[in-house]
Amino acid sequence: MPVTVQIDGVGNVQMDDSFKGLSAADQQATVDEIANQHAAAQPARQQSFGQNFNNAMAGFGKAFYDVPQSIAELGARGLDATGLTHGAYNTVKAANVSAMQKGVAESGADANSPYFKGGNIAGDVVSTLPVMGVNPLADTAMAAKLPALAQIVTGAGQGAAAAGLTSSNSDQPLGQQFALGALGGAALPTLGAAVKGAGKALPYILGDLTSGAGSAAVKQAFNAGKQGGNTSAAFLSSMRGDTPAAQVVADAKDALANMRADRNAAYRSGMTDISGDKTVLSFDGIDKAMGDASQVKTFKGQDLSKSTGAVRGEIQATIDNWKSLDPAEYHTPEGFDALKQQIGDIKDNLPYNSPQWVVANKAYSAVRKSITDQAPAYDKVMADYSKASDAVSDIQRELSLGPKGNPATALRKLQSVMRDNANTSWGQRADYANALQDAGAKNLLPQIAGQALSSPMPRGLGRLVASGELGSAAGAALMGHPLALAALAPALAAASPRFVGEGAYYAGSAARLGNNAVGKMGIAALPKLAPGAFNTGLGSALPSLLAARPAF
Repeated sequence: MPVTVQIDGVGNVQMDDSFKGLSAADQQATVDEIANQHAAAQPARQQSFGQNFNNAMAGFGKAFYDVPQSIAELGARGLDATGLTHGAYNTVKAANVSAMQKGVAESGADANSPYFKGGNIAGDVVSTLPVMGVNPLADTAMAAKLPALAQIVTGAGQGAAAAGLTSSNSDQPLGQQFALGALGGAALPTLGAAVKGAGKALPYILGDLTSGAGSAAVKQAFNAGKQGGNTSAAFLSSMRGDTPAAQVVADAKDALANMRADRNAAYRSGMTDISGDKTVLSFDGIDKAMGDASQVKTFKGQDLSKSTGAVRGEIQATIDNWKSLDPAEYHTPEGFDALKQQIGDIKDNLPYNSPQWVVANKAYSAVRKSITDQAPAYDKVMADYSKASDAVSDIQRELSLGPKGNPATALRKLQSVMRDNANTSWGQRADYANALQDAGAKNLLPQIAGQALSSPMPRGLGRLVASGELGSAAGAALMGHPLALAALAPALAAASPRFVGEGAYYAGSAARLGNNAVGKMGIAALPKLAPGAFNTGLGSALPSLLAARPAF
């Protein structure tokens, strides 16, 4: 019959009849074996937070002994290799191991604890950071002509050096440690470039390919989150529908008015010196231009267009009136400039490039040329004024921001700046929007981006692609594969402008919070130091990570 045996730490255990036939020593051996097997199957006793913290700190502190010990061991290896000594390395290694075992024992730490090993690796990373300052290729031809290769070579050297300085912490062969450190250090610049490239490509993937909202909109969303403040508020309000869509048109028109005001102020400032020139100018050039203008829309002296003839008559009357005024006051460079402004007012209210406009422009240009020919200082003032005027006219015409422009057309054109194709003059509209933003519409682009990312549904071709994928997944679900819809969720999220916009915004916010935290901790230079720190850190940590156990 089976016999029941009580074993400490295990409880009651039933043994078969053969147990009774064993000697007392064999019975005890069987009981011990059962007890040991039971103990081995139990999870390790969980250590307290204080013990874990002590293990981590002991491992971290040990790392700062690894560097001098590694240097001593490397020196001993060199002496043995040259034949100057025999067994120096074994003697130094044994002394180091003995000292470290004693130190760990006195600290009450468990060298086999993952906290101790993790702390030790972190300490190795910190203790080898000075290696990152060693860059012998910094001012070489390679760094200038092949910067990427120079970074890889430098990273390999830093990684190998860091691995050597912590070699006492690993039981792997020394050559293998150097190789691993060099490989890790060299891989980081390449990996960093790949990550950076992927980061640059992401807005195009999410903006142009999947959601159809435009890569510029995704970039604006990220930047709005990163900048915070009014920019962030303007973007969110626009994306979430709290700001009327027509507000961007009003802001753009206000900015265009600012551009006109700035142009006029610069013009008045430049005319200060011109006003002191009392030279009486000739009307000969103006009369010749009006003679040329008489050939527009006429046949043998007969007007073919009443509207063109009316404009020609109005301008001639304006010139004749100016001729009758006091030459000392009105025929000076400053006086001719006033005449030019009168003719310019007529021209600006005519359809661009129409026969009437051509007549007015001939007279306008003739007055300006008369001033510049006879008063050269005026040429610089008018060149700046004309450049500013052309910019205002181009923006007003391209974005339909004139007094007679359709607000709906203006809004559609402004919204198109988030795309770069033939419909947006290949980015020219975006340049105009940037000019308006510089002129006072500070949050124009974030607002436009918010509108582009406000829809939950894809735009353009992205809508067709998403619809096709959804239809295929729905069909698969009906055929007994319900997980097809769940698998499609990430693709649908990437196709939603609103989801992409929210994600890009919060990614930018996270970047801003991270930068602020770094700055408050007084280590604002950390982002610049990070590449070298990773090279040395990976070089020192990689052999230890692979060894997976202390070397003592």
